[in-house]
Amino acid sequence: MDFTCIRICEDGIVVTQNSEVVESSPGVGILRDNQVVTGIEAVAQQFHLPQYTFKRFWKELNQKPLPNRNKNIRHNADLAYIHLKGLLQDVETKGLVVATVPSEYSQMEVSTLAGIFESLNISLTAIVDANVASLAAWAPKGEYSVLEMYPQHATISSLMVDSKVQLCKVEVLENLGWVHLSQKIADYVVAKFLEQTRFSPFHEAENEKNLNNQLDRIFHRAKTTGSFQISISHDGTPYTARLKSSEISELCLKALENILLGINRSENNILLSEKVASLPGLEEAFNEFAVLDKSSFHKGIELNREEFHSQNNPLYHIQTLPSLPDVADRLVNTAQNEDGIPNHLLTDSHAFPIGALPMALTDINAKGETNNREAQAEVFLHAGKPTLRPKKERTTLNGETVLSDITLKTGDIIVTYPTGTRFRAIKVLKQIAS
Repeated sequence: MDFTCIRICEDGIVVTQNSEVVESSPGVGILRDNQVVTGIEAVAQQFHLPQYTFKRFWKELNQKPLPNRNKNIRHNADLAYIHLKGLLQDVETKGLVVATVPSEYSQMEVSTLAGIFESLNISLTAIVDANVASLAAWAPKGEYSVLEMYPQHATISSLMVDSKVQLCKVEVLENLGWVHLSQKIADYVVAKFLEQTRFSPFHEAENEKNLNNQLDRIFHRAKTTGSFQISISHDGTPYTARLKSSEISELCLKALENILLGINRSENNILLSEKVASLPGLEEAFNEFAVLDKSSFHKGIELNREEFHSQNNPLYHIQTLPSLPDVADRLVNTAQNEDGIPNHLLTDSHAFPIGALPMALTDINAKGETNNREAQAEVFLHAGKPTLRPKKERTTLNGETVLSDITLKTGDIIVTYPTGTRFRAIKVLKQIAS
């Protein structure tokens, strides 16, 4: 059976057929005079036309009048209609057609979305909560917290997996989205340029666009190295500034404070969207987390096709799906460690994997390199268990001096002397939950 899934959220639209992406478009629209531009073309113009740019029409899917409305585009629902219509004009939708939506969508947004599909003459089988569909494909029994970050907001969705996967509640955190965080990092970068070169990338729209285009790379570099350089050219002259990863990590964690307060990090299974997981410093905030593949909902929908066919209710909003017997008691990934067993040591912003070969604990510099060759202690897997072995001088574990081999637990704090370097045992589940 042909299967088309249309994923909708504030980020935009992704259309897949039989689990293969066929079309996608970012959720950006520019409304100027009687013209409307959406998707990739709108993204290219947004920094030059900020006063005419709209980015929340899929988040606030309503009929509240827009400030720059015209006779054709009056509100967000009209913008969403034009965006979806343009994207689907070359897509043949037949068979099972399912729309997946964010957990924060209310019945009002769902009803408006259903009306848009009806206006486009697309026979929609169901509107499904994306997180429920994702967990229905793989999640073992338990409570889950899903942290997602969108351009303008973040959400914390609580789900329960037992005989069914059920959405329990959703907390929406406004002004804590990707744009908010990116602006803080951009301000930090500009301050470094002014401090080191007296050049400000914010003086011209093209330079600001250049900086924003490099933010993903900045986040990536901050997770993989202690410090790095970034360059921007202005009138043919290159300007270069050096950034510190620890400072970027600190800014990210500071910006996420209110989000992290809403998560029970000691009991629940923590699932992070790929966007959140890309942020530097996350290993310091969580002893354990898994990355939720944003496309994993496909499998949940395919495995529950029969749930979407109802003679009495041909279109409905699904927030509960069966937890399939063959996956209900299965681990997320066979490579996943047992509960409470760490697989990395964290020091500053650097996380080092624990392996079979001994890892020497020495003083670590800003680049993640050892400052000396003297090992105060070693950590390695002994009979499959992460083990701390003191070598010389003094080594403490959770404030107590260690004199012999000891098995590590998640959250343990190791301090080696005389350097005073601090290590924390953490469990990082980098496997994609899908």
